[in-house]
Amino acid sequence: MSAWLEQTKIAAYRDVTCVTVRDDGTFATIHVGFVLQEDPEAAWLAYEGDVYLRRAGSQWHAFDTPRFYLSAAYLPRTLDGHRRCVSSLAFSADGQTLASGSHDATARLWSVSDERELRVFDDADGRVCSVAFSPDGKLLATGDGEGAVVVWDVGTGEMRRRLAGHANTVFGVAFSPDGKLLASGAGDLTVRLWDAAAGRELMALDQTAIVRAVAFSPDGAILAVGRRDGTVALIDVASGQPRRTFYHNQTPVLAIAFSADGKLLASAGVDRTIKLWDLAAETHLATLSGHTDWATGVVFSTDGKTLASSSRDGTVKLWSVTTGRQVRNIAADEGGASVPVQSIAFSPDGCLLACGNAAGEIKVWRVQ
Repeated sequence: MSAWLEQTKIAAYRDVTCVTVRDDGTFATIHVGFVLQEDPEAAWLAYEGDVYLRRAGSQWHAFDTPRFYLSAAYLPRTLDGHRRCVSSLAFSADGQTLASGSHDATARLWSVSDERELRVFDDADGRVCSVAFSPDGKLLATGDGEGAVVVWDVGTGEMRRRLAGHANTVFGVAFSPDGKLLASGAGDLTVRLWDAAAGRELMALDQTAIVRAVAFSPDGAILAVGRRDGTVALIDVASGQPRRTFYHNQTPVLAIAFSADGKLLASAGVDRTIKLWDLAAETHLATLSGHTDWATGVVFSTDGKTLASSSRDGTVKLWSVTTGRQVRNIAADEGGASVPVQSIAFSPDGCLLACGNAAGEIKVWRVQ
């Protein structure tokens, strides 16, 4: 079968009774009651109902499920290997490799083109809670449950260095855009900045609460810090001084992300919402509501037009940044059961969306 099978809309005048798929993954025939459609290239046909195609073993099943609708999208591929919750995901800058961190105490590298597992890093002390690629893709940083930040050589799989300083779980790691700095945020109420090349600690910045996420602005001048007290702090990287604090909610902020142009910041939290912030005006722009459980992840597409969010409610939602409206809803488990989604990442070209769930699975959708 082909690596990706297009989801399609077909004329659903009656129940789908048979779907025949060629070896190359294209549709040979689709029987809809007494209606027969044959068009291996079609992604869109006239319809009166939505039909979703899903693989179960060697069989393909079609069923009516409008809530899984994805315009011009593909069915997800599943990357299996982790045994516990996938807590963090990151694409390399060239989009060829996906990194994952899990509570099974491993980080893994995956080939995006053919879904192969490339490498397993298993020297973590307890669960891996965060992963980040260096801008050149040569290094992978991981943060673990025992307070260690580990820097790995992507090419050889060897540990470059272990950075000691945190006294509790490292929930967030991030490289600066120029690759010179590595930031880490932890449950010990500190953010630390490290010289990425030398592994030397440059700053230890006390915070008002447990740090759940860190992110550099695209120009590298600001470090955003998502905290358990419901605030997002903006820190001047050069001086280490706070510049501004946004109030998300009284409940923890779990994820933050900058838009590629650096004009917007998004935060996601336990209050089930995503908030958008205008950095130039230092104002709250919008609150995106729709998740029914904690919003666990948030990420902008590279073009800045779309925002994706993940949740413990088992869904990934796509939002229009311009209007603030939900444009797509993806159920992370196409079998219908709700499996909490803990992590999310857009590929650099904006074509792929990956999410990691509490069952240890990684699902990758083609969304363009």
